[in-house]
Amino acid sequence: MLFVLILFSAGCLFAQAPDSVAGRAAFESHCMVCHGSDGNGGEHAPSVLPAVAAKTDAELNAIIVDGVAAKGMPGFKQLPEAERVALVDYMRVLQQHERRRRGFQSTRLKVKLTDGTQMEGLAISKTRRDLALRTADQRLQLLRKAPGDTHRRVTSQADWTSMHGGLDGNR
Repeated sequence: MLFVLILFSAGCLFAQAPDSVAGRAAFESHCMVCHGSDGNGGEHAPSVLPAVAAKTDAELNAIIVDGVAAKGMPGFKQLPEAERVALVDYMRVLQQHERRRRGFQSTRLKVKLTDGTQMEGLAISKTRRDLALRTADQRLQLLRKAPGDTHRRVTSQADWTSMHGGLDGNR
């Protein structure tokens, strides 16, 4: 009897939630062949984890349904809504596993900007030079470290004549 109780307890510890099982099955049948078993990229497509970190559930759902034609990703319009929800949930699990593996934990930050204002949000990624925050309006804000204890917004408003701003095109 004790042996049966131990086996049952071990089974409960290692069992996955039903949504996780459904999401994993959907990922393995629709996504894994291109994006790899852990979502970090495969032979045919890049990692999905940066998109998972940067997008809302609704945006990820739209990508699953419509695909990304410009990048060769097909849409999965035939996928039932419950399976799409489970798939998005499973991709969030993959993202969290990757963050833990890399030692990154999302935290709420309040940073001072170079214009004197403050911005608050959830840190999606952080390096010595860059910071990505998801603000309350679900927008991703890219910030670059500035002198002192400030950050500046990263913009693409520069008028680049060519790659890296040089006419020679060399790196």
